[in-house]
Amino acid sequence: MAHGPGVRHYNTHAQLVEPAAVSPKRRFAQFPDAIVVPAAREASNLKHVIALARKARCALVVICSREARASEVQSMLTELSFTPALVIDLPHAYSHSLFEFATTSFGDLGTSAPRDSDLSMKRNLALVLARGLGWRRLFFMDDDIRGVKLIDLHRTVGMLDSYPVAGMRVKEFPDNSVACLANRMTGSIQDVFVSGSVLAVDCAVPLGFFPDIYNEDWLFFYEDVANGRLGRSGGFARQLEYDPFADPLRAARQEFGDLLAEGLYAFLHDHKDISKVDTDDWANFRLVRKGFLEDIKARAAAPSVRLDAETRGRIVTSVNSALECLEAITPEICTDYVQSWLSDLNEWEKRIGSLPPMKQDQALAMLGLSSHAHVLGECGGARASSHEWRRFRITGALAVGGALLALVIRSQVGLESVLRMRKPGTAGIPPVRGIGAVGDSAGSSSSDPAEAHGGNRGRAAWSAIASVRRRR
Repeated sequence: MAHGPGVRHYNTHAQLVEPAAVSPKRRFAQFPDAIVVPAAREASNLKHVIALARKARCALVVICSREARASEVQSMLTELSFTPALVIDLPHAYSHSLFEFATTSFGDLGTSAPRDSDLSMKRNLALVLARGLGWRRLFFMDDDIRGVKLIDLHRTVGMLDSYPVAGMRVKEFPDNSVACLANRMTGSIQDVFVSGSVLAVDCAVPLGFFPDIYNEDWLFFYEDVANGRLGRSGGFARQLEYDPFADPLRAARQEFGDLLAEGLYAFLHDHKDISKVDTDDWANFRLVRKGFLEDIKARAAAPSVRLDAETRGRIVTSVNSALECLEAITPEICTDYVQSWLSDLNEWEKRIGSLPPMKQDQALAMLGLSSHAHVLGECGGARASSHEWRRFRITGALAVGGALLALVIRSQVGLESVLRMRKPGTAGIPPVRGIGAVGDSAGSSSSDPAEAHGGNRGRAAWSAIASVRRRR
């Protein structure tokens, strides 16, 4: 753990996240309204997520670019008879006024490593679709993720009853930056954090956005972390293995986002108000970050670290590219970025908060994507939450109980009437409490308050349940 004047570079942020509190024996299964895949790989990489969406009986949204082709995904879904699904080919350099942010103008800070990613755009698109189509619960899942079971999905989405955002962690081929992977490989302790690649989001509450920067997921749920509202389900996913050092510039492309995210979370550990973090704070953390990277280089050259010569050399080359990028990032740039990000957040809340309810074709037209979308079945509408199902089932049980009580009362009153007819002049069976004698206006079936209330409540409750089941 690297230290500096009053700040440090943490190797874990686990203490900032709320652990799982969902029982595996929970009676009311929680599944998302839709699983969203920001796809960049060939359609064959979607088999796992398609099987998961089928088991969860939810919609599937696949937003394609690079090697992913919407037509190929549509063919696979059609062959597998999967609906409902929405598959979109994201046009190159796609833009929309909803997604214009001041933070995007920071670009690549003049480095030789231009950022070329549309991941943030795809995730922001999904948030807008969710708001327009009335989806409450989304589950983001990248196309290189494996090992997510139905119970993992259930537990993670189930945490949205208590948290606005909840996620899993990716430990098998760890979901870390190049620098943090090198930190682990050279013998230092390095944890993984909740990942946007397996993330459940409640879209019915105020939402953040995904900035166009590395570690965009950390900035998306930063406010939730700061307020103790990010849930961790306890599940672990697996990421397809890749060579993080094959392209030395990968570390450089990640450095600005890694510096900002690690710095912002370090300030959280130290209970610093983000609005009061200034250039001096960023200057201190920048020194800590530089020490962190230089320590990795030193360990990579140490004989005690079990690495072959080629891997040592590639680690050093990647870390050097990160250090070169770090030199171009001044404390003033960090301060300006954070201020722009906070301004973007306020503007985003206004934009997404003003979105009206829309049908599927209206949402696609509004986003300018009608000609780029393949639609299989009708997507839209939220499933009932576990709290809603619990309320419907309790209300339904009460309604059935009320109806049964009314039948018992009517049967007893009817029996009293028969006995009086057979034994004229007798008092008969004492009337049921609250029900007048036969022939009294208070005891007539048309004005029986218990019967009327129970009947209306039963109809209302079962109509609500039927409506929810149709939506499912």
